[in-house]
Amino acid sequence: DQINQESLGFKLTINKKGLTSGNVTSKFLATAELSDEAWMSNNDFNYSKFEITSLNYLKLDRNTFLKVRLMGGSITGTAPDFKSFALGGIGSLRASSYKFYTGNKMLMSNTEVIFGDFWSHNKGKIDIDGLYFSLFYDTGWTDFVANTSNDPLDGFQDVNFKNFTHNVGVGVGVNMLRLEVATPVARSEGFTAIWLRINPTF
Repeated sequence: DQINQESLGFKLTINKKGLTSGNVTSKFLATAELSDEAWMSNNDFNYSKFEITSLNYLKLDRNTFLKVRLMGGSITGTAPDFKSFALGGIGSLRASSYKFYTGNKMLMSNTEVIFGDFWSHNKGKIDIDGLYFSLFYDTGWTDFVANTSNDPLDGFQDVNFKNFTHNVGVGVGVNMLRLEVATPVARSEGFTAIWLRINPTF
């Protein structure tokens, strides 16, 4: 299939290089894709897509590190299927099938506590020397919410904790090579998954 589609994209990044203030590092990313009638004409789909991400790292002590990623996204109007938000898999909900959950509204968080030998934390760079362990908790929600408003916040009013999918897991690694085991929490869809990865989740 072919579609006729043009859009304008914008991206804002705060603290892109991850400069550190004491033991805390925070980054903020915001993206917008505008493809509605106000910006483009003669498109087969008229929509706007917004996504924000907050990355936060806290060094609790020399060998303990807390990482938290918060994400939110919203699509207004009617977008093609491949523009939908998709959760599931190694980069998001690690005990769910790849891109199993899709929707036009999305909320997600990933929390990790890492226990290891962090010998350098200068300018946001984290170097790991030797063996380390991690505990993580992934939770997220996405769904197709019918609304006619151009307000990207519209559609989140009725979301509550029971709508979220929850995964927990553990990991062990050396340097940037890590083995992870993730499993769904009760009443969440998914399966126990084993991942071997060479890059961090975030």
